Amino acid sequence: MSEKFTISPTIIRRRAGGGVPQGVMTARDPELGDILYVFRSPEEAAKYQEQTGQHREGFEAVRASPHEIVKLCEEYGLGFIAMPEAWTGGEGRVDFFTVEGFVRLLLGEF
Repeated sequence: MSEKFTISPTIIRRRAGGGVPQGVMTARDPELGDILYVFRSPEEAAKYQEQTGQHREGFEAVRASPHEIVKLCEEYGLGFIAMPEAWTGGEGRVDFFTVEGFVRLLLGEF
């Protein structure tokens, strides 16, 4: 029997004065290039912020639609998505997806 996951794609973005978003949480991988971090839910993003102490002050976790994810990746030149804590329940892992593959997965087109 396979497990089902409810995904509410969530990104962590910076807030500048006046509440204008100024950037999103990304990373650089030597092989994959620049990567957008997407969490399974706002709760997962908050868990990351709490456990690591990173991206807390001046940042917020917000849900992002598949369309918004594609737009962000295009805007920032990001070719991959990183999702901490694998959907399969692995702890401490990060799963990587192409942007197209991730969006297809979200839309159930796999």
